[in-house]
Amino acid sequence: MKSTLPVRRFIHTNGRWVNLAVEEETVISYSGTNRSTVPYFGRVKHETHTPRAGRSADEELEKLAADFKRRNYIEITLTKKPAGETKINGLWRRLENWLCEHTPVFCRWPLAPGASEREIQAFEKTIGAKLPADMRASYLRHNGSARVKLLAVVGEGEWVNLQESAKHWKFFQEIRPSLEAAGFLEPPLGPMKEVQISPGWIPISDNSGGDHLCIDLDPAKGGKVGQLFSYWHEYGAWRIVAPSFTAFLERLLKHLEQGKYAFDECGQLAPVKGPSVYEVSKVQDYFQKD
Repeated sequence: MKSTLPVRRFIHTNGRWVNLAVEEETVISYSGTNRSTVPYFGRVKHETHTPRAGRSADEELEKLAADFKRRNYIEITLTKKPAGETKINGLWRRLENWLCEHTPVFCRWPLAPGASEREIQAFEKTIGAKLPADMRASYLRHNGSARVKLLAVVGEGEWVNLQESAKHWKFFQEIRPSLEAAGFLEPPLGPMKEVQISPGWIPISDNSGGDHLCIDLDPAKGGKVGQLFSYWHEYGAWRIVAPSFTAFLERLLKHLEQGKYAFDECGQLAPVKGPSVYEVSKVQDYFQKD
């Protein structure tokens, strides 16, 4: 059956990817490796494919798509609700379908394959705690956002994989003694413990500036295990972003389906009419508005 999606997306188990789309009377493609995301950052190949005589652009696209499938590339397509779908997996299916229809042709598919149960158990052993059920299910479905900055919606860059999260968590533990010795602490805006760093704060994002979205497994009185909060490298624990990862996805989907966010040239999911993703305080305020 011919796809009705505006962009055909293909990924390989080795991390390579390619996107195809019809543009006027030709087919354009963007492709890269597991370390490339958008042309803005380099390492993305852009090509134009002129249909052979007698072929339309749509027919040329179908031929190229068939060629990639023969080379063991997997096509990303829309999916329907399966029987017995859990709430968190339903949210992910809706997000995947939105991304299928709205991720620009120049941007790689912004979700990585899921982590294994063994990888999650190893991660939990590293941090000395169990992940909340919704976060665990999310990592089983997708081990991060494949370097694409999906969490730019709250100024926090990319959703990192478990290996990168463990690396950030270990760095937190390394710098904790020196931060505690410095004694400087700004009180958080919400039910987070007034400490420099808690072993129960698990970084799940990276904005390349030392700031993170964290899962809180050690909240203060009145807080909730699994709440998401923003950690600023010059401030510490700052503010609650969502009471859970489930709640975060629900709000994100509401905004996306209302057309409030779109990808920019840097592959960041950013407000269409709103503050810059680099104005973290303002973009988080914007995210909280209905």
